[in-house]
This record gives sequence, C-alpha cells and structure tokens, in this order.
Amino acid sequence: MSTALHRSQTAAAPTRRAAVEAIIARIDLEHEPPAGGLPNEDLARAAMLRDPARRERFLAGRRLLRAALATRHGLGAAAAPIRTGPTGKPFLPDGLPSISLAHSGRWCALALSEDCEVGVDIEQIVERPGLDALAAVFMPAPARDQIAAAQAEHRSEVVLHWWVRLEAAAKACGAPLDHAAALFDAVQFADLQAAGFVAAVAGCGPRPLRVTWIELGR
Repeated sequence: MSTALHRSQTAAAPTRRAAVEAIIARIDLEHEPPAGGLPNEDLARAAMLRDPARRERFLAGRRLLRAALATRHGLGAAAAPIRTGPTGKPFLPDGLPSISLAHSGRWCALALSEDCEVGVDIEQIVERPGLDALAAVFMPAPARDQIAAAQAEHRSEVVLHWWVRLEAAAKACGAPLDHAAALFDAVQFADLQAAGFVAAVAGCGPRPLRVTWIELGR
C-alpha cells in the first residue's frame, strides 16, 4: 500500500522548468557608443562585416552579451572568452550559461540559460513578400496550414511568428535551418510579441521553459 502511494506521488511530481532569461534591447544605430571596451576578438569579427549596419548590430549584441555575463554571471565583461560554433551560435568554453543572440532592424535579442541549450530569434514586423516562399520550404506542416488559413492582412505576422520559432529551434539544437522543422517536437517554446517586433525563445529538450522577458531601451 505504501509502495503504491509512493509511486503515485512520484509520477505526479511536476517537471522543474528550465529557467531562461531573454533580454530585448532597442538599437540606435546613429547613437551607438564607440566600440572601445570590447576585446580584440569582437572587434576583429566586426571588422569582417562590410555592411556598417550589420557591423553596428553585431557590436551592440556583443555589448549586451558581455554586460549580461558581467552583471548576472560574475564574468568579466571584456575577459570572458566567446567562441562561435559551426552554425554561428556563440558559446562559452565551459558551456554555461548557454547563450544565443539575434538581430533584426533596430532590435537585438539575447537569451541565457544554465538549465538547457537555448536559442532566440527576433524579427522586426515589416512586410516581407519573399518570406512566404521560404516558409513553404522550411516550415513544418502545422505552420504551413496556419499560414495558409490566415487572413491576408495578418499573414505576415503569422509567418513571422512561426519563423522566429524555426530560427530559435535551429539555434537551440545547433542545427542548420533546413533541419529545424524536424526539431519542433523536441523543443520547448516561449513567444513574445510587442509593438514593432515578434520574438521566440526555444529550449532544446523536454523541460518546459520559465522565461523572464526583459525589455531595454523602450
């Protein structure tokens, strides 16, 4: 009798959620601070980007990441080594916290977690006529069905909603984008939509997410 009760209690125990911190920051490309204070590895990577806007977004993302590592994880902002994986995802040599960065237009998103491999994506809400064609190629069937059923005036937002999930899933699991649709059943999601952007966080694994969203520079 006591054994059955013990088993029942064990089976009913809730799964501990994976904690994720997601920071959304607005980038002012005309008034971004100088690159001073960033380590040479960041400056060297930025110098490889020929487009000035992409370069400033990259530097803004690194400033955001290094500030978060310093204030939340006690890592020296300029000293923390940041490596880049084969799919372009940044990581720390010891693996914790898992980190992910994304940029779109005037927005930058950062996700950090010590509980799961994490991915983040953000997209500025603008008309993107070519995105429907990409969605038809990369999206899982439920996404394609929902996009097809959406009213014309809302279709772009529905596409972006699924697109950020797709990108976040690929980043969380370290997979190329064309494999991301197959990962949807193995990834947990959290979404945020606000004036001007839509964002998603993905955690690779079965644990549901507990996401703390922080918006900077509104």
